[in-house]
Amino acid sequence: MILFVIAMLLVAAVVLGKYLIISEIRRLEGVIRGKQQKLLDTSGRVKVAQQKLMVAQKTEGLAAHKVATLKYRLTHLEEQMVQVELIEIKAELERQQEVAFVLDKVIRKALGQAGVEDEDHVRKVMGVITSLIDLEKHGNSDELIAAIREKLIQLKETPAQEAPPSQTPSPGPQAQPSVPQEAAPLTLI
Repeated sequence: MILFVIAMLLVAAVVLGKYLIISEIRRLEGVIRGKQQKLLDTSGRVKVAQQKLMVAQKTEGLAAHKVATLKYRLTHLEEQMVQVELIEIKAELERQQEVAFVLDKVIRKALGQAGVEDEDHVRKVMGVITSLIDLEKHGNSDELIAAIREKLIQLKETPAQEAPPSQTPSPGPQAQPSVPQEAAPLTLI
């Protein structure tokens, strides 16, 4: 009988040990499931973070590309602007040279000679006309009319008397008849 009691105690100890082992296994399985759930949650957050990072990198790449494109366009537009300014400057210089050439031809024709001997007189006339053109650009019509009359009187008297322009008397604006600007240098010289 002692053997029977010992056997029963052993069976009870085995059953109790089995029960304790099963409960410990279940507890550990719960812990493992909790950790697996945390791991899944963490891996999900990592995937979301990776996707956000990829989107941010793509956006940054697109923004960098857009900035580079805009810099290129800005540089190109600046170059075009410089070229346009140079073309405008060249056109203005050509126009001024053409005006000077035409003025020279008109003055020589008005003086009645193809090759004028008195270059100084031609230069004076061209200087007067150039200053008149400058006055016209500024829009001072009263000053323009007075300056035209004064310069024409000086030019008319200078070749005949050989007097410097500062010593020639200039009559007032009422003494001269009203003459259009274009006709004034040609008719009074």
